[in-house]
Amino acid sequence: VIAPTTTSSSAYVIYANDANSLTVYNNYLYGGYYGIYTYGTNGSSAYGLGRYSHNRFIEQSGYSYYALFTYKDSVAFNTFDSAYNGQQQCCLFEEENDNFTSWGNKFYAIAYEQDEEVLNDYSPVSGITSGSSCVNNWYVSRSGGTIYYSVLYEPENNTNQTFAFNTIYDLGTADYAAYIYFYNSTNAMFANNIIDGEYSSTIY
Repeated sequence: VIAPTTTSSSAYVIYANDANSLTVYNNYLYGGYYGIYTYGTNGSSAYGLGRYSHNRFIEQSGYSYYALFTYKDSVAFNTFDSAYNGQQQCCLFEEENDNFTSWGNKFYAIAYEQDEEVLNDYSPVSGITSGSSCVNNWYVSRSGGTIYYSVLYEPENNTNQTFAFNTIYDLGTADYAAYIYFYNSTNAMFANNIIDGEYSSTIY
């Protein structure tokens, strides 16, 4: 699947605003400012349940995957391959999503933030147990561009957050191999991660 243009901020490979139970599986997603763009409703389960797996993201200029206010989306076993002209904004970006899961992804593209997951479950869906997870992902930050964070994982004011079994290998490029901040979060888990920061700082 190829986007018509790459640098325009309105260029999408897949535009999934207000999507429910959408599956995007086993595709090559090439170009665009956004690879996949999805947007739901804050504090609501009306939109979400997306399954985005086994895809390869190639040469986006902005965001390979972008999600805001969705419910129970899963991004799993994808490969974030490369950035447009060697530099993009973010491979995986999600903010204020409920019960979000990133699992088994491989991050190779050079981006200012390879993986930015912030404010998970900040406005939880009423009556549903919150809990998001970032597990079993593989990150490589290599030379050739600018990487501020390989992983920026910053839930806030929530419960049941898990960051575990991830491998983060910084080859001397990232300012932070991992910035993990469970601000005011209860029942959080940080376990069994491998973090090799050849150059960068590492904050837990």
